[in-house]
Amino acid sequence: MTLEVIGAGFPRTGTFSMRKALGALGLAPSYHMQEVFLNAEHPALWRAAAARELDNWESLFAGYRSIAGDGPACLFWRELVEHYPQAKVVLTLRDGADWYESFRSTVLHTLVDPERIARSDSDLAALQMARELVLDGVFGGRFDDAGDAIARYEAHNRAVQEGVPADRLLVYRMGDGWAPLCAHLGTPVPDLPFPRTNDRASIRQRLGLSP
Repeated sequence: MTLEVIGAGFPRTGTFSMRKALGALGLAPSYHMQEVFLNAEHPALWRAAAARELDNWESLFAGYRSIAGDGPACLFWRELVEHYPQAKVVLTLRDGADWYESFRSTVLHTLVDPERIARSDSDLAALQMARELVLDGVFGGRFDDAGDAIARYEAHNRAVQEGVPADRLLVYRMGDGWAPLCAHLGTPVPDLPFPRTNDRASIRQRLGLSP
């Protein structure tokens, strides 16, 4: 088994819904940040990847058929596109200002105060790694600067679109439905609604935050 799909979209661009969709298309298991919480060794492996010391991507992705996007995998799209040359790439997108507000009001709370959110030592290790690679690494610890954060988000999306050959890349916005995704992946269109999960309200409820 090898990766057939590489999701390059940032957190809060519909990656959890994409994970469900890929599963419905027979491309499960699909890697997402949720998998880091389930694999105690993965935070250290992602730190090694960030330090360019990861010797084998299969140490992370053995047994997976796809990556849905989300951090930290989306940060390594260049390396993954090169390492898995047959894999198709899906870039999930949303408007920059809308993405920032969604990220700020949900994921950011788990990264700035992981000790409050974590339910176990393994949860804490995963969240601390995500803070280092995403909040501090990608955004330089400046996420309160909306203009800077949006600019970095949009720079990532441009880089993917410029760096992945057109025949391997699908730029996908939630609401596009099954047709473009299935055409890109060469799969039949399933007879079921496209998944919509992990909305902002449900995440804030899980975090114990006000609506």
